[in-house]
Amino acid sequence: MIRAHLATFPARAGILMQTVQSILPQVDKLCICLNQYEDVPTPLAQEPKIETLIPDRDLKDAGKFAFEAAADDFVFTIDDDILYPPDYVKTTLQYFDRLGPAETCPGLYGPRLAERRRNRGDWMEKLDVWQKDPLSVQG
Repeated sequence: MIRAHLATFPARAGILMQTVQSILPQVDKLCICLNQYEDVPTPLAQEPKIETLIPDRDLKDAGKFAFEAAADDFVFTIDDDILYPPDYVKTTLQYFDRLGPAETCPGLYGPRLAERRRNRGDWMEKLDVWQKDPLSVQG
């Protein structure tokens, strides 16, 4: 199963659905940790591919690790302020296949790939360039 996990909080509510819409067609399941939420937003609750969690305390960004995955799942940890290109998952998996799972943990460094733009008062990152240079720290 191909999964994406993300954590969010109410201040990002205005841009969250853009991120969801950009990644949802690419995965079998999208797991969203809703930090500081009281209720699951209706569009998320109505989507069968989405699993939500409202934790009893703010897990911050670590909330994306609050979901259990099977040993053979591919899990993409993603951010709530990035618009993912339509080939993000496919291209990442192709890159992973070339390197092999014992050799790498593929990832992207957002600030290098991102084009900043203002969107509804929140910063959004738009990943639209693929860079395959080795990195010391992944974003």
